[in-house]
Amino acid sequence: MAKGDKSDTPQKQDTKCFMELLRVYFRSYCEKSTIHCVRYLYDPQLHNLESPKDPQQKLFRVDVHYQVETTPLYRTSLEFTTIDLIGPLCVCCACAVLARSAGSISPQCGPSRSDKIVTGSFDCTAKVWSASSGQCLCTLFGHTAELVATEFHPLHGEAIATASMDGTARIYDVETAHELHQLAHHGAEVIAARYNRDGQMLLTGSFDHTAGIWDTRTKSCCHQLRGHSAELSNCVWNFSGLLIATGSLDHTARLWDIRRLDQELHLVSKHSDEVLDVAFDAAGRLLATCSSDCTARVWALDGSAASEQLEMLSLMAGHSDEVSKVCFSPSGCMLLTASADNTARLWLTESGHCSQVLAGHEAEVFSCAYSYAGDAILTASKDNTCRFWR
Repeated sequence: MAKGDKSDTPQKQDTKCFMELLRVYFRSYCEKSTIHCVRYLYDPQLHNLESPKDPQQKLFRVDVHYQVETTPLYRTSLEFTTIDLIGPLCVCCACAVLARSAGSISPQCGPSRSDKIVTGSFDCTAKVWSASSGQCLCTLFGHTAELVATEFHPLHGEAIATASMDGTARIYDVETAHELHQLAHHGAEVIAARYNRDGQMLLTGSFDHTAGIWDTRTKSCCHQLRGHSAELSNCVWNFSGLLIATGSLDHTARLWDIRRLDQELHLVSKHSDEVLDVAFDAAGRLLATCSSDCTARVWALDGSAASEQLEMLSLMAGHSDEVSKVCFSPSGCMLLTASADNTARLWLTESGHCSQVLAGHEAEVFSCAYSYAGDAILTASKDNTCRFWR
């Protein structure tokens, strides 16, 4: 790079160094790096982001300098399924987008409370890494099948929740690597583990057709959400922690109010095939669902009485294969989808108009995420790459 090039900034150099650390250490640890999910931990300090004035004019292009090849040079017998990170990553640089490069990573802005990454693997363990050095700090043992979800405690990062195909969720102490509690109420594989905003409750989703709400202080199951007739695909909290959305292979999504858990608040039953993902916008006014029927839909939560069908705000039709992941931009004016047709797409939330197709992956795109500022996008694919779009 020529001397004096404006792109050769300290921030850019730090970004490249951090990414190179991830490449070197993660390549030496895993063989095929199967990326299970890409998800950002919502930062409450950025809750009131100003909406872009003209979002449809923003065109994202892949930044090839930050493409992460997750097929490593050094081959072992392990596969990643999920990663979560908590640390001092700045949202205005590509590092913040990298923060979900190999699974489920959570960059956190503001004062640094931690500098750690947790990875869940098909070898039944989770590992905690230093984000600055790339060194493995400890290994979390206990599960007897693949780990498919990991998450740091949202406030202090001193505990890690994991979900596994062995039918349990577990909570570990980060410093000692000891298992604190085993949450074993489900009757089948556990595929999601989500802390609420203050970390006092943990939401788990399972193939036993239910979601569980756990009190992390007493480690007891407070309630089990029943109503789905098939396996859950995902479950999420809204920002306030008062609403829960669940998606299921029974072709429906359901909305629950934790203040009244005797039955679901709303039933979403317009999809003609399995519901593969659900997501709230940051303001809690909208719910997005996506399905094997090749569509995504946005539903308005305001003004709907309990037990009534939610009003569908928009239909996103254009993918030629199932849509497996959906997420809102920080402002909520755009929706991002990932599909088995090898593309991700950007849609206007209110109209359902497709504003851009993110093409370039050579296999199914099954995860996607926005940066906090909404000016960068990460996509993950079964072609064993992540792509960063800015």
